[in-house]
Amino acid sequence: MNSIKKPVVIFGNMASASTSKYYLDNDSDHAVIGFTVDKENIISPKHEGLDVIPFENILNEYPPEEVSILFPVGYSTHDPRGTNVFRRNRYECIKSMGYEFINYISSKAIVASNVVIGDNVLIYEGAIIQPFVQIGSNVIIRSGSNIGHHCNIGNHTFIASEVTIGGKTNLDSEIFIGLNSTVSNSVNIASGSFIAANSFINQDTQVGSDYRGVPARRYE
Repeated sequence: MNSIKKPVVIFGNMASASTSKYYLDNDSDHAVIGFTVDKENIISPKHEGLDVIPFENILNEYPPEEVSILFPVGYSTHDPRGTNVFRRNRYECIKSMGYEFINYISSKAIVASNVVIGDNVLIYEGAIIQPFVQIGSNVIIRSGSNIGHHCNIGNHTFIASEVTIGGKTNLDSEIFIGLNSTVSNSVNIASGSFIAANSFINQDTQVGSDYRGVPARRYE
C-alpha cells in the first residue's frame, strides 16, 4: 500500500486558513503547498508565504491527481447559517471536480477508536469524542467540545469551542452551535438550526430556526 500523502492545498486566505496551515505544519504529516480562493476574494498573491491561486484555475494549477484539499472555512459572525450553506456548496463543488479531502484531528483530542468520521473533518485540541459517535463530512469541531456517546453529527455542521452535546443526540445537516452551548441528551437538532452562544437546548428544534437562551427559546 502506498503511504505517500499528496501535498495539500487549503481553501481560504483568512484566519481559518492560517490556523489550519499552522496545525498541519506542526501536528500532522501533511505538507501544505498553497492556498486557493475565489478570484474576487484574493487580497494578496501570497498567504503565509505561499501562493494564492484563483479557485477558478485550480484544475490547471493543482489537478486532483496531484493534491488533496482541506476546506476549513468556519463561519461568519454576520451570517453563520449562510456560511454553512456556502460550505456545503463549495464542498460539493470541490468533490465533484475529483479532489480528495483530508481530515485534521488534533493529537491532543480524545477520539474513541470506534468513531466513524467522514472527510474534510477538523477536530481541534481538547475535544472529546466518545464511543459510538458518527461524524459526517465537512464538519468542524472546535477546541474543548465534548460529544457524548452514540451521537450523530450530520454533514456541513460547525460546533464552536467548549460545546457539550449529551449522549444519543442527533444533529442533522448544516447546523451551527455557538460557543459554550449545551445540548441535552437524546435531542434532535433539525437541519439548518442556529444555536447562539451560551444557550441550553433541552428539546427538539425546528428546521432552519434560531435558538438562544437558558433554556433556549425559538426566535423567528
